[in-house]
Amino acid sequence: MTIQFIVVTVSDDVFRYVGVKRTNIFPKDLRDTLPNVFAKFEVYGIKASNPAEALTMVYDHASNGFDHIEGAVLLVDDRLSDIIPELGGIFFVVKFDNNLGGMSIHNYFNKWLPPLAKTFSFFASEFGNEGRRKLFLLPLRNFHADELQAMANVFMSGVPLKGLPLAIMQFYGKIRDRQKPKTVKTKDKASYLIDDKERFYSYGPEHHAQPETKNPPHGRDCVFASRLRFGMRYDYGRHYNVSIEDGLIAGSFNDCHGAESAITERSHINMFPNDYMT
Repeated sequence: MTIQFIVVTVSDDVFRYVGVKRTNIFPKDLRDTLPNVFAKFEVYGIKASNPAEALTMVYDHASNGFDHIEGAVLLVDDRLSDIIPELGGIFFVVKFDNNLGGMSIHNYFNKWLPPLAKTFSFFASEFGNEGRRKLFLLPLRNFHADELQAMANVFMSGVPLKGLPLAIMQFYGKIRDRQKPKTVKTKDKASYLIDDKERFYSYGPEHHAQPETKNPPHGRDCVFASRLRFGMRYDYGRHYNVSIEDGLIAGSFNDCHGAESAITERSHINMFPNDYMT
């Protein structure tokens, strides 16, 4: 598993520092203690003058030979924090202080990177558990639940270096209260995640479709959201089967780029984690 760390900055000095240090930006003792993160990893720098340029450069970087990447962490200069709401659902995004806490670049990163790496290591381990991964992969536009949106907001605001484990454990406790089988008379004993609109979501094992990503109508975020969630790669060939407790499902849903889609009556909807549906 290759993890990529991408430092996105306005600063010439930080950009040069990352270019010179590369993987040695992380202290050796830290690398030795977190083998799930540092067994195989890469470090890159991106220098941008404004958030719009930074957003384009991140997408361009991720479009170039990114298929081998299993995890992707963005270390974002806080002057570019406007990119985080869009990228936070795709990458594991953490903000850093452009003033470096009044320290030298070397001292600041030596202090700041260990808690970042440990926080990401914790999340990567949680995401590696399939039973937990299906909770993080719920479609963010269509699964209506305050606890899912609260969890997504943690990532889309920039992951804190402290407090993520507690937030995740609270999320587990609340979202699992939604997990139960259908109660109508049926041979179906499967367990579903049920949202506030009484729609039943089951993460299916089948691979009979793939999310469409052709541009147009799909945007850059549709492409990467179909493969990465909160900085971790997932199986883009799997989807949720979305149904109601009894009868046929129909209604209005938001697709992967936010357009409203009218779904006519059917037994279930094939809905991918990025909200693309068939």
